Amino acid sequence: MKISADVCMMINRIFLRELTVLRKMLLMLALLIMGAQVHANNAGLGLKDSMLWKVTGNGLSQPSYLLGTMHMVCDDDLVSSPKVQQAIKATDQLYMELDANTLAAPTGLFDFLKDQPKVADIKDDAKKAKLKKLVSERFEVPGPTVENMHMMLLFSLVTAKLYEACPNMAAVEDHVSSAFDAKGEANFGLETLEEQLGFLVKSGLAEIDDMILAFETFDQAKAMAKELQQHYKNQSINDLYRLMTTPAVYYTEDQIEKMVGVMLNERNNNWVKKLPAVMAEKPTFVAVGAGHLPGPGGVINLLREQGYAVEAVMD
Repeated sequence: MKISADVCMMINRIFLRELTVLRKMLLMLALLIMGAQVHANNAGLGLKDSMLWKVTGNGLSQPSYLLGTMHMVCDDDLVSSPKVQQAIKATDQLYMELDANTLAAPTGLFDFLKDQPKVADIKDDAKKAKLKKLVSERFEVPGPTVENMHMMLLFSLVTAKLYEACPNMAAVEDHVSSAFDAKGEANFGLETLEEQLGFLVKSGLAEIDDMILAFETFDQAKAMAKELQQHYKNQSINDLYRLMTTPAVYYTEDQIEKMVGVMLNERNNNWVKKLPAVMAEKPTFVAVGAGHLPGPGGVINLLREQGYAVEAVMD
């Protein structure tokens, strides 16, 4: 399975798409596992099946909208659907996790990577040799090349390969951003690149044991990626939630709990502190990873706790 030139070009881009999109492999690039109490508490699982949500009340003069995105999808029919197009038409500004200009020119990423460990920095020689062997065997990457790769970019490589078979691979955010560009409306980020990268470091991503596990369980993760794609296509937000919050071979409940606290709950709380002023200023279209919406610590519930009415927009 040799890496194509196109896949190599995608690696840095996917890295920016929030290393949280697969249960550490998928949710690694966004993130997307829900609250630590999910196995004991079904709160957040009773949502209607929709990726588009209308926000009203609490003093808003006009509605705003939340769209759950998936950072890499095989076919993106959702953005072109009438309900999403109507919501885009009814709003005057776009907020994503990162603004489109940052995604297009991620200069801060390279400064960040300069201080991040490479495979060559791994102190445990046995584990380093095992990782290099796994990468070389599965992706036909020469050992010296693996040595010089940053650990976090290795996860992006895994994710790129998970979706390589998609004939029409796309990022939902790109389509939404293009729609607002066509309207001549501004787009903004809910956090800066530096903030997002800081959360990635804080979450403990790309540690050697997790990296080895990611390559050892690649086939299982590929099957999970396919299932996630189907749930997203069907707008089955409850099934998506359940899949993302069930410990499996990839990660234990303790590891999920650690990632949830940093990559989801902390960030969701930060965003929801900003959104009231943003939505009061102009009707706003908010597009964030679908995993950020449901659950006790999800954006939908947090906005409801602030007094907003957040309702599913059905087809």
